[in-house]
Formats: sequence, structure tokens, C-alpha cells
Amino acid sequence: MWETKRFILKKLTSQDANDEYLAWFHDKEIQKFITTKAKTVSELGSFINHCNTNKLILLLGIFTKNEEKHIGNIKYEFLNKTYNEATMGIMIGIEQWRNKGVGTEVIQQSIKDLSKLYNTETIGLGVSINNVAAIQVYKKLGFKMTKVHQDYPNSIIMILTLKN
Repeated sequence: MWETKRFILKKLTSQDANDEYLAWFHDKEIQKFITTKAKTVSELGSFINHCNTNKLILLLGIFTKNEEKHIGNIKYEFLNKTYNEATMGIMIGIEQWRNKGVGTEVIQQSIKDLSKLYNTETIGLGVSINNVAAIQVYKKLGFKMTKVHQDYPNSIIMILTLKN
């Protein structure tokens, strides 16, 4: 479990798969920017279990400290068993928490923890060219734009090199 000023980041369990979490995938704003879409609570639970059994995936739920409400997720997929490179994805599922600095706070803390605990040196991510707000956040955090995403032509790849 990791903490920021306002949030707790912890591994999700299949008990976290519920109708409210599933509703995030039906949110029109979220649908614009994600490629994976769960259709049932059971699929969501299977996804969580898959992530938890794969040693190269770290899926963390973002929970508010005061209410312990699940408001989003951040996921790191390591590219190899040395854990030195990872790809990142983040989703803020609860609308009232969007544009409140959640991404910045959570990413800043999690990259510090990844660097310290896993010796992660590089983090990459794909982002839609239409997701201007996310691109600005990533730039502010030090990510650099590199190229158009090979599999998703309307997306770019951004890279962050961590300094230990």
C-alpha cells in the first residue's frame, strides 16, 4: 500500500469489482480515451485476478483517505523481469474527482515508489492526441513526446526517464 497526501494506492481484489466500478467503462468521457472495456462485474473481477497473478503487472486502486472510496486506478506493466521499464495507464473513474490533481499526485508518488522498490528507470505511456488535459499533466511530470503509437494512429507515446 502506498500513500499520497489525499489518497491510498493499494492492490485491487476481486471484491472491488462492483457495479459502480463497472459504470466507469460506460462513461462517455472515459470511453473516448480507453481501449479496454469490461462488460460485466465478472469480467472486471477476472481482469483484476489476471493482473494480480501476473508478476509483471501492478494494478493499484486509487482510494480517498477520508472515505476509502475507490475513485480510479493506476496500472504499471513491466516490460521484463528486471522491472527497469514499465508502461503506465491511469483512469479516474469518478467524475467529480477529475481535474482535481489526482493524476499528478498519484503519478508523482507512484513513480517515486517504483524507482525505489523496483529500480524502474523508464516509464512509457500511450495517450490520445485528443486528450489535451492528460498530455499537459504528463508534460508537467516530465514525460516527453516521442512518436505516434504504432497500433493507435490517434495516440502518441510519451516517455519518462527516472533519475534515482
